[in-house]
Amino acid sequence: MLVLLVFIPVLFTLYYINLVEISHRQNISYMRSITDQVETRIISSINDLKTASTKIAYSTVCNSLIKEGRIAARLELTQSLRIICDSIFAMNPGISALSIEDMHNRLFTYTQVSVSTWHIMNNYSYNITDGWEISGLRRDAGGSSYFALIMPIQEITGESGIRTIGQSTILCSMYHLNMIFHDIELPGGALIILYDQYGNILTLNNANPDYIIEAADNNSFEKWEEEIDGMQWKLVSILPRARGLNDSQLNIMITLLVSMGFIVIILLVIWMQLNHSVFRPVAQISHFLQSPDSRSPLSKTIELESNDEIGALAKYINDSIQEAKEMTASILDTQSKLYETEILRKQAELSALQNQINPHFLYNTLECVRSIAVIENNSEIETIAMRLAGIFRYSIKGGNIVKLSDEIYIVQNYIDIMNIRFMNKFHFAIDLDDDMYEWHIPKMILQPLVENAIFHGLETRRGKGNIIISGEYRDECLVLTVSDDGNGIEKEQLEKIRRSLVEVSTTDERGLGLINLNRRIEMEYSITNALSVDSNPEKGTVVTLRIPYKQ
Repeated sequence: MLVLLVFIPVLFTLYYINLVEISHRQNISYMRSITDQVETRIISSINDLKTASTKIAYSTVCNSLIKEGRIAARLELTQSLRIICDSIFAMNPGISALSIEDMHNRLFTYTQVSVSTWHIMNNYSYNITDGWEISGLRRDAGGSSYFALIMPIQEITGESGIRTIGQSTILCSMYHLNMIFHDIELPGGALIILYDQYGNILTLNNANPDYIIEAADNNSFEKWEEEIDGMQWKLVSILPRARGLNDSQLNIMITLLVSMGFIVIILLVIWMQLNHSVFRPVAQISHFLQSPDSRSPLSKTIELESNDEIGALAKYINDSIQEAKEMTASILDTQSKLYETEILRKQAELSALQNQINPHFLYNTLECVRSIAVIENNSEIETIAMRLAGIFRYSIKGGNIVKLSDEIYIVQNYIDIMNIRFMNKFHFAIDLDDDMYEWHIPKMILQPLVENAIFHGLETRRGKGNIIISGEYRDECLVLTVSDDGNGIEKEQLEKIRRSLVEVSTTDERGLGLINLNRRIEMEYSITNALSVDSNPEKGTVVTLRIPYKQ
């Protein structure tokens, strides 16, 4: 036992050195794994941008625009191309601008940034080739960073097969790249830096310039680099080297070993106390960590009654286990929400694609109905056809965010149609300040509420009914209410609807419509409790929407 006590510091030191080396090797392995993941995500992000560029460059609209010489036809093709760009820009927030050129000059530009940013594009050399290219870092006058993805535009010819007739250039912000580096977690002091082909830093996980210079020039850091497949960019990984014992620590260790010979007697005297207050609790912790249940460590905790450092260690381990439990639950919940969000996004993309299938057929059909109504001198059918065409055109074109004035106009069209059907049974009133009409809200969120008010509240009511849309500012939000004086909702049904807004599950038609509206607003603005419902039987219903400010 005396020999063991004497050599404990030596054993501890050797264990510490070995532990430092193992930890460093694990850090290197972890860094290489993270670097590979980052490279994979960068390639995936660039491939997404290449896919978007390909959709534009190989579209028939783009091909026709380059070859078309008539001004009127080019204006029409430009409008069609702008619609394609709206869809692609909406699904790719990292794209800031687009230009399309023929072999001589620029034909078409489309941008979501200031016009001054386009001087960046002028710095590129437009040597049109048969393959795609990616540029290095560029900055505009405001200091914002961009890079460009250049794709040739080609057509199929009868003689040579494929001929290059122009190129498309997509100006991309650092949005996707910054998000990739923002999410990674590295060991302390570690760096991952992305360089372009000219040696410029595109993005990294540490924005401290002094630390970057120190890490790049200091031999105490271990460095390696990898070139990204298919690109001229490279990833540089930097990790502090493992540090062993210095001279001062070694002298202290030698002094400690010599001193141990003089304190052996003292150690014997306090052995029993140490055994009770240190060794047994440490053995208990060691047994806990080495027990078969350690394969599932979150299932139990250390039962140790002690107020000293060992007790604090046991409490720290128990707290870590509890934090791990909570973190695991949070990760599972986050993954579930991300999965649900991805499903909703895919459904929205599918719905957008379906809505683009030959809308002119429905416009022409409604125009045919309206023309017949004019010939037959039937003003009601003419009005219905015109209002319905306006609602349909509004619902499938443009972005998802519109002005409140546009939404009110569509609601008025819908009320006109319903009043023709129900012989002017509904009175529609608006109580809004003038500046509220400029507030931006999600498209088609008021019309479903007015439709609910008519078919669930006013249709079976005797006499005329009133629908009022009003608004007020509250906590930096625009609070809109859609109220009616119809039949109202029974208390049991109202509670069911309110629960469904929280639990997101219902089979009731009205509840399902309200859930969809609530989810749209919450996902668009990252808020909760965006929609609420109040009602009194035989007195009417009030639906309230909370819309934060959004440019």
